[in-house]
Amino acid sequence: MKYICLGYIDPNFFASTPEAEVHAMMDRCFTYDDQLRAHGHFKGGEALQPPNTAMTLRYTDGRIVVTDGPFAETKEQLGGIMILEARDLNHAVDLISQHPGATFGPWEIRPAADLSEMVRQSEQRRLLAKGSFHASREIPASVEQVFAALAAPERLARWWGPAGFTNTFHRFEFRPGGRWSLTMHGPDGTHYPNESEFAEIESPGKVVVHHVSEPRFRLTIALAPSPTGTLVDWTQTFENPDVARRFAPIVVPANDQNLERLSQEVLTASPGR
Repeated sequence: MKYICLGYIDPNFFASTPEAEVHAMMDRCFTYDDQLRAHGHFKGGEALQPPNTAMTLRYTDGRIVVTDGPFAETKEQLGGIMILEARDLNHAVDLISQHPGATFGPWEIRPAADLSEMVRQSEQRRLLAKGSFHASREIPASVEQVFAALAAPERLARWWGPAGFTNTFHRFEFRPGGRWSLTMHGPDGTHYPNESEFAEIESPGKVVVHHVSEPRFRLTIALAPSPTGTLVDWTQTFENPDVARRFAPIVVPANDQNLERLSQEVLTASPGR
């Protein structure tokens, strides 16, 4: 887990300390920083210039007000920030306790907040306002292997659509401007005719499908190498944002199911299948 460590110092410390002593202290600090890096604990950090070089922004009465400072009444001022990777708070405290910089002044150690889910939800809200939906999936296979599951109609028919759907392809012209006509068969026996065209194809990294029957949307499937194989980026943008909002309860889980089915197709398919 990451911990943000805020180190405070008396601004007059360096001015009142002999130069040789300052140099020795800094050498000990940087040596310990190297030890933290070597053990995977040091994840970043910066020293700060004195408060008289800073400016503070505050939102006041409907506008941003900029002032010099901060100028605090306390003796110690924030002197630097370090980001640590530690097992828990006690471990982070132990690591900083051994840092020579701890003799300069107090340190405040806080767990970093994980905002990844908040960021994801915000991204979904902002995309939905534009009529778009986004999903992604890591697949442990090469970009070429994933692209092959998009380009071959017999394979695409096996995984296209939400869980439980099957497909009958009537026309499949896998080229820019080519038509794609199919009927999707729902688990309840309902048939859904679909008419699309391939707007863009960049082998093996990108396929853009324009769904020309209602509801009209543009689907961009981008493939990029990742540390585990391939990152599949799936973005569906409706022409009408109101239609997107109406279909959101269906589209969001359906896109995730589609990616899961694609993943299973790529991972289970064999050359002779």
